[in-house]
Amino acid sequence: MTQSLVELSGLAVHPIVGSLGDAFIIQGGVGDIGGDTIASLGLAFAPNLDVTLQLTPADAALDGSADGTIHLNSSLAGLAGLGIDQITDNQLGLDVVVAGGLGDQSLSLTSGMLSAPVFAPDLDVTVQLHSADANLDGHLNDTLIQINTSLARLAASGIDHIIDHNEGLDVVVMGGLGNQ
Repeated sequence: MTQSLVELSGLAVHPIVGSLGDAFIIQGGVGDIGGDTIASLGLAFAPNLDVTLQLTPADAALDGSADGTIHLNSSLAGLAGLGIDQITDNQLGLDVVVAGGLGDQSLSLTSGMLSAPVFAPDLDVTVQLHSADANLDGHLNDTLIQINTSLARLAASGIDHIIDHNEGLDVVVMGGLGNQ
């Protein structure tokens, strides 16, 4: 499938279904939604599908930001909830910003699985933490975000940077350096 997110949202069938292991490649469309969220498109993919969102340079030009960065107006958990498994850019090396989602993730130290899409290694991915992340991590301290995985597992998911969006948040990574 070579339609954009916006084109797919126009389909009358949600969730989008297929046979086990069917691969869907979504050709961009993130920039076309402007300030709206990806969730506002009403898209969902059946969990048995292998869904890849392939970002394009047009996404950076259309997202309302002049800095050349693609701002995914969704959290990591929001992207995973849609059923998106991988995010790539066809080896263009684009910069991507994700709006939080490390507080509302379901991570397990035993499984090591991050409930979020895997980003291609050539993307430069920044997760901007927000106070809402601290409110969702299960702890009462609303300035502390506990990330229940290792730094190695975060890197394996393709996350390059974690910033706190100037909100004075503290971050604790629970898995440690040796838990790879």
